[in-house]
Amino acid sequence: MEQRLPWRLIQEYFQGQWVELVDSEWKWNSAHPSLARVRHHAGSRRELMQQIKKDRLQEGSVLLFINPAQLSLPPSKSSAVC
Repeated sequence: MEQRLPWRLIQEYFQGQWVELVDSEWKWNSAHPSLARVRHHAGSRRELMQQIKKDRLQEGSVLLFINPAQLSLPPSKSSAVC
């Protein structure tokens, strides 16, 4: 993929897959990037590593599994902290 995507779209498009993220933008207190470009993706970590091995690991890349059970949901009104 050539363009950077917001985290919510990465989760939506690549749920249940392993991804290599490059050109990412992270906030210091976040567990995931706010924006990133998906360089490679695969259904298993082994497949992902084979793809990366062909193209070589890019410096600064991050490998993640996009767990569909942990999709970001918008906060409900009842969970707002006063």
